[in-house]
Amino acid sequence: MKLLPRKTQPETGLSLIPAFWEQIKIYLKYFSWQYFPYPRENGVSTPVSILSLIGTYIYSIIGIWGMVVHYRREKKSFWLFFITFLLLSFGLVVYLNLRFSPSDPNPAHKPREVRERDYFFAPSYFLFAFYIGIAMFWFRERLRKYLKKNRAYADYGIPALAGIMVLLTIISNINSHVNRRGNWIAHDYAHNMLISADENSVVFTNGDNDTFPLWFMQYVKHFKEPDLKNKKGVMLANLSLLNTNWYIKQLKLAGVPIDFDSPFRGTRYEQLYNRAVKSGRYKGTFEEFVIDNLYPTRDKAGKLLLVKDIAIKDMILAACGIKPTLDDLLMPYKEFVEKYINSDVYKPSINIYFSATVALESRKPYQEHLKLEGFLYKLVPEKGYDMVDIPKTKKLLTEEFKYRSIFDPHVYKDENTTRLLGNYSALFFTLGRKMRMQVIPSPYVLDPTTYANIKPTESEKQILKEAANVFIQGMKFTDEQRILGTIAIELRAILSVLKDYKTALDILNSIESTKPDAMIYMLKGDIYREMGKLNEAEKYLQKAIQLNKDDPGVYYSLLKLYSQLNRPDRVSSILTKMLSNPRLFSSTFSLARTVGDTAIMVEMLKLVTEVYPNEKDAKVYLDSLLKHWSKRNKLQ
Repeated sequence: MKLLPRKTQPETGLSLIPAFWEQIKIYLKYFSWQYFPYPRENGVSTPVSILSLIGTYIYSIIGIWGMVVHYRREKKSFWLFFITFLLLSFGLVVYLNLRFSPSDPNPAHKPREVRERDYFFAPSYFLFAFYIGIAMFWFRERLRKYLKKNRAYADYGIPALAGIMVLLTIISNINSHVNRRGNWIAHDYAHNMLISADENSVVFTNGDNDTFPLWFMQYVKHFKEPDLKNKKGVMLANLSLLNTNWYIKQLKLAGVPIDFDSPFRGTRYEQLYNRAVKSGRYKGTFEEFVIDNLYPTRDKAGKLLLVKDIAIKDMILAACGIKPTLDDLLMPYKEFVEKYINSDVYKPSINIYFSATVALESRKPYQEHLKLEGFLYKLVPEKGYDMVDIPKTKKLLTEEFKYRSIFDPHVYKDENTTRLLGNYSALFFTLGRKMRMQVIPSPYVLDPTTYANIKPTESEKQILKEAANVFIQGMKFTDEQRILGTIAIELRAILSVLKDYKTALDILNSIESTKPDAMIYMLKGDIYREMGKLNEAEKYLQKAIQLNKDDPGVYYSLLKLYSQLNRPDRVSSILTKMLSNPRLFSSTFSLARTVGDTAIMVEMLKLVTEVYPNEKDAKVYLDSLLKHWSKRNKLQ
């Protein structure tokens, strides 16, 4: 274990002592999590946070007093206990040399551990509990001396107080991270990933979190348990483990098509194997010898190939019944994909998938041949961009996926769980967007001109309505404004093309009843503006601004409304207010420029040149816009 430099030093520039103090603070934070939910929990009420803080200090003070009592009573056993406690707490801080905690609020504190490491210090928490017990025993003794005639109060009162303290700790954690009651999120996520794969498949997964729950489902619940020799089930191929010899052998034994014999015949490997067998140093097969001695290398273009990269290529070829050559395995990705991933050659005996959680770097070489099916990307011979199996993914999301406890307010969801749920909203968004593109083909619909002239048929209207419902379902899984804003833009395009204002308002009202949001109010305002109900439009746009005072889309819609109402005073008032927030002003201007709204751009630039007469660039831009606008009006 490397003790110096401290891992909190390099990227922060801290010297040794401050960097070590940051690690001490990490331990103290973990220590504070052991009794009451606050300060670990986010979003707890103020009274709970105050009571939790008081409770944590009370426990800590009682424990420290227990140390003092122990020292006074029995120094030898004190030093045994205390030194053990120090070694298991601050001693481990020195030895482990941890990075910053993932929950550290300071964005400059990097690098960070991949997960909270509070469990490393669990023995120190138990030892500290002994000190709390010693202190409570001391309180009982002192109380018995003080209450000579009523010692029963001490005999029963102190244990009762200790029981209440324990009970308070239990009660306070009912809705905290330690309570897993009714939490089926990981279970159902694993189910949903496995059910996304067809029978007789190999699924490449990324690491721990997208593999262990799936293994549980397979080997404990016997769901999609791999039996590739009978072309049933799903075999997981963890990319982190695929760099190891034992794991590659395990996959081959389970029936995954792997051939590391053919590519290495006639190479130096065969010579080394023969020598090893002859000398008695190796007793396995030639293929096992090759697997045992695989190591990272470079392809013919000089790109680094890890063992897992070589193994993926080998599996693809072996699944197609092709005996791979060493040239195949060392071939640059572009050549490999062009040669083998096509309808003439790629006819695998087993389905090959990449989990959506696999890092882009690992699946990027095959990206143009990956088709989304639920939570998995299937390697297919056809070539395309962002391909989605719409019927299968829609069926999975609406009929086969399980969503237990996701919307249960009593189930605690930490930041990792919240990020995981974001995968659901991303999947719904991807499906909805692909469905929408069947009618509105533009990949991006921020600019209304991309769909202004589309007149859908009845069947296309039905597709758009289904796409809108998919987007609405996706909104339920996230509170992230960026995602909600993107979905809102998609919904605005769909509802605008449908020109069915009643349906549009019904859809928006259904969302508003469960998830009132600035984006929904903005959309309702835009719909009412298109209907000519300008007072209603103003009411909802003002509601949107109250919920999100920094959203350029809302301000742009309001500016459009007041321009339509011929209210230059209100336009001027809003622009003046926006000018105090340069970021908002700039974002709104960029939005107007993106959609080609010259009128709004002119009004904004006029204000800038009035307030800042020395802004020459703004003046030049304004003159250019006015000149272009004048020419266009003459032509019309």
